[in-house]
Amino acid sequence: MLSKWETIIGIETHIQLSTNSKLFSKISTRNCLYPNQQICNYDIGMPGILPILNQTALDMAIRFGLIINTQIYNQAIFERKNYFYPDLPKGYQISQRKKTILGSGKITIKNKTFYIDHINLEEDAGKLLHHKNHSIIDFNRSGIPLLEIITKPCILNYAEVISYVKYINQIVKYIKISNAELSKGSLRCDINISIRNKGNKKLNNYIEIKNLNSYKNIKGAILYETKRQINILNKGGKIIKETRLYNNKKNKTYTLRKKENQNDYLFFNCPDLLELKLNKTFIKKQKNSIPELPHIKIKTLIKQLGLSFKEAKIFTNTLDIARFVEKTFEICKDIHLISVWVRCYLFEKLKVYYLNITQNPIKPKVLGKLLFYIKNNNINHNDAKFIFNKLWSTHLNNIETEINNLKKEQINNNNLLTILKITFKENIIQIILYKKCNYKKKKKILNFLIGRVIKNSKNKATNPKQIKFLIKKII
Repeated sequence: MLSKWETIIGIETHIQLSTNSKLFSKISTRNCLYPNQQICNYDIGMPGILPILNQTALDMAIRFGLIINTQIYNQAIFERKNYFYPDLPKGYQISQRKKTILGSGKITIKNKTFYIDHINLEEDAGKLLHHKNHSIIDFNRSGIPLLEIITKPCILNYAEVISYVKYINQIVKYIKISNAELSKGSLRCDINISIRNKGNKKLNNYIEIKNLNSYKNIKGAILYETKRQINILNKGGKIIKETRLYNNKKNKTYTLRKKENQNDYLFFNCPDLLELKLNKTFIKKQKNSIPELPHIKIKTLIKQLGLSFKEAKIFTNTLDIARFVEKTFEICKDIHLISVWVRCYLFEKLKVYYLNITQNPIKPKVLGKLLFYIKNNNINHNDAKFIFNKLWSTHLNNIETEINNLKKEQINNNNLLTILKITFKENIIQIILYKKCNYKKKKKILNFLIGRVIKNSKNKATNPKQIKFLIKKII
């Protein structure tokens, strides 16, 4: 019975823009642990307070529109979207509908085209925090600028939805207009789902599922809601247009409110804001500020630096990572050495300390210099790791001084021979076995002896190759 139906999906993606202040007030947008600390009279709906448009939010919106080739209107207006909800104290939200800032466009991902209906700027609402017997309101989020991207109903399954959201997530992070963290609500999705007979072009009533903030929830909500609607239609029932919420613990959707009309909201022009007029010079300025996009940057890193496609894809996850690798390459021209150290050592440190590449205490030129000394055999990998860890914890900049200090501490050949003799006396049985056993066992015993020599030298013998050569020579 499932085979005769098809799912048609549209997405409304809400992205919190990374501006320093809110869309219509000068209050900070930074994360705050305490509720209702970052608010002003405008955010809580006090009368007589006028909105002032944030120029940076407008710049960010235009840059995004240029990247996905949407229509950019020369004129746009802000409207009041009137509805009652506890976290909206003004009784309306300033948004756009009649004359949005950006119009239609399309995004192609892996041969699938997603059609954009329009994109608008609006202010975020507050946040309701629900407890067992009561709810409280935090207005810190109220007024944060949102970019709302609305697709046409053109998507057929959850995999396409996730592919689309991941693309949007990467792009907005790459051009630094949002941190787009789903778990923290800075990227949220409303999914509109309707079911129809295959081959039928007419759209049936849709169900809106609000505030999905993880890929797992997007998948679970779409699969559950698709089955629920198909079961209703198979029994001869009708889909009633409504807004639902998804409960990920129970893996089901439930009714939030019914939609009585095509549009439940009363829109009218905001009398406190003038019409926006965008000229060609302004749009050109935003276009010039757009960096190479990930798919182009991948080709650049492969062609100019010699990275593999897999490595280039990792290093273009954000623009900051790509630029870090490029700056490191300017000092140390060995891209494979850079790739290993960035992926295996630097990324591991960032992961342990919950940092991103911009918070990294080791600057690209400093890392490049360290790797340059490895490449030219001035230091070995063990010494480099020691210095790397010191760079991380002490913000050391003079690598040369640290290398000289290490060399002074390292023992010479005469001292090393003395330590070898002591090690041999302590491990006579292993020496006898080494002379009699096969190649595989010899290798194992040799590694053991190298470890004992380093331990007996109190880690001052830092060249395993040199130790290995001397052991073989003496035995």
